[in-house]
Formats: sequence, structure tokens, C-alpha cells
Amino acid sequence: MISDTEQLFLVLLALYLFDCVRWVERGVLGLRSYVGGRFRVTVASRAIGNVRAGLVWNHPLPPLGTLLSAASWPLGVSPDGVCTLERCELDRGARAVFVPRARAWQGIREFARSGCAIEIDGEEFGRATSESEARRFVDWLAHVQALPREQRAAAIDAALAESLTPGRARARADEFETRARVLRTLCCVLFAFLFVGLPWTVEHFGLERTWPWLLGVMLVLHGAILAVFTRLHGRTTPGFASAMAQLALSPPQAVRAVDLASRTVLAGLHPLAVLELLPERERAPLRRAVCVDAFHPREPADGSDALALRCGAQYRELLQRALTTRLALDGTDLARVLTAPELDDPARRSWCPRCELQFDIESAVCGDCSTRAVPRTERAVV
Repeated sequence: MISDTEQLFLVLLALYLFDCVRWVERGVLGLRSYVGGRFRVTVASRAIGNVRAGLVWNHPLPPLGTLLSAASWPLGVSPDGVCTLERCELDRGARAVFVPRARAWQGIREFARSGCAIEIDGEEFGRATSESEARRFVDWLAHVQALPREQRAAAIDAALAESLTPGRARARADEFETRARVLRTLCCVLFAFLFVGLPWTVEHFGLERTWPWLLGVMLVLHGAILAVFTRLHGRTTPGFASAMAQLALSPPQAVRAVDLASRTVLAGLHPLAVLELLPERERAPLRRAVCVDAFHPREPADGSDALALRCGAQYRELLQRALTTRLALDGTDLARVLTAPELDDPARRSWCPRCELQFDIESAVCGDCSTRAVPRTERAVV
């Protein structure tokens, strides 16, 4: 028979494990490390999730690890307007039907955000990975709208180049680890208190005799975490109030304070720019996924309007130029990244650059991923 005290600890453990997972959109690149700053790739789970999002877990045991995330722009921006985008396909699987929408610059009255959602005239058009990124993007959209049409392409080029700046991801990650050192230590101490010290003390001395001391220690540790988190996160940062509410109302959630603080570390950086945090052997498949998504997008669904298609094409042209420049800086040949596989039959005349299926006709559209096939003579798109 489980005692009341044991039930309480089981509930505490369940709450803590729940706080170790995050619901993440597909297409968001997660970088997870445990010890020594060595990051590994993590993406939204297919087993626990749906076609739009899934769970990502972080290490539950001390030193608790770090989970960073990066994503492509939440909206496509072009000289003619703003359009919705599909997130980059970082892993193969079922995807939701996507019908692009767009708004011309001259018809937009207001850009706003609600949490992580980016709204145009009160209608949600996209979602950022954090409230901080959403505010930054909304402010930038208002700036681009105020420019003459002939100057918008240059402004978009500059912003894309900034999101792909070499070395910025590593500098931000290293700075965060340094600044979060005290917070991480306090979180580990609170973890040890909740799941080691507290059960041992209650088991040997009883809750009735020790609860005032236990409560006092927990309040001191909890308060110290809130104070350090406030200094690290910043009161004026979007999302601070909601993050503080989560931490203040739940000691198990306070153990995961580093997770909350890390959500803005890579804000505004393109996934290609954060690959420098990964071991070389893990970069190639992600680099190819990003480039395929930019150079070989899925065919638009029926019902797509002309403005959405035009804005999407303009944005992809600007993005392709920025990606090509960044790959050149890294010494990477785009042609090699997008090279076709060896065709297994001389009769095959085209191939799908996304899932690499091969076809007998040149004008095929892949039935698995809705991507237009590439003729076998075109081994890459440059």
C-alpha cells in the first residue's frame, strides 16, 4: 500500500517529468546538450505528436542540460507583400496540407503579436519560436513596410544575411552557458533537495517534525532561482511575466528555469547558421534538408492565390541567394549538396530532390511529398 507521503512524491516526480518536455512545431531545429556543450540534433517526435508539432524532451538529471532551438523565418517577406510559409522539413513524415496566404504591403494596416503568434490586421499569419523573436520580427516588418518598394529587396537581403552570420550561434551559446552557470547550479541544488534530501528527511524524521525546516529551505532556493532568472532573462523581455508565473507557482518547474531562459538564445538565426554548433558528421543531412526546402519547395495546394505564389517565389529567390553566399563562406559547394543520387535504372528520367524517388518521365510530381521532379541531366540547382 502506497502511503500518502509516497503518493505526494510520485505526483511531484510526474510534474517534474512533464516539465522536461516541450511542445515544438515541426521544422524547428532543436539542439540538445548534456555535459560539455556538445550539441546533438533533436526534432519534434513523430510518435508523440501530430502533423504540425510534437514533443521534444530535455535531460531530466543534473546538470540538466541545455535545449536551444532555431527556425527559418515565420513568414515569407518580399518586395510585394508578406506570405505564409511552411516550416523546413527536417525529418521525413506526414505533413499537413498547406495553402499559402499573402497580403500586399499597401493593404496592411497593422502588424502585431499575441504571445508567439504574428498577426496581420488581427489575423494570425505565423508563429515565432519565442515571444522575443515575435516582437523583433513584427517591428522589422513595420520597418520594411515603410520603405519604398525599390528598397525592400535590399532590406530583406540584409536581414537574411544577418540571420546567417557565421560565428554568431557559437558566440551566443557560449555566452549563455557562462551567464547561466549560477542559475544552473541553483537548479541542480533544488533538484537534489526535492528528489533526494526531502524524501530522505521525511523517511527518517517524519514530515510533522521537519516540515517548517523543509519549507524554509525550499523557499530560499526557490526565491534565489527567481532572482537569478530575473537578472538573466530581463524584466523587459517579452514572455518574462508568463515565465515568472510558471516558475513561481511550481518548484518542479523552477528546476527547469534554464530551459525557459534558453528559448531566446538563438532567436533570429536561420537553422543553417546554427549548424556550426553540431559535430561535422551531423551537419550534412541538415544542410541538405535546408537547401532542398529553399530550392525545391513543395508544389502549392489547390486554391493558392496569385499574390501568395508571387510573394513566395520572390522570397525564395532572395533566400536562395543568401544561402548560396553563406555556403560559399563555409567552403561548401551547393552543387554537391543538391547532387542527384545514382539512378538505379537507365530508363529513369527524373528524380525527387526531397525524398529521392526516381521516375520514368521528366515532368513528374512526387506523390509522396508533392515536390516537382528534377530531370536526371540536372544533377543540381545552382
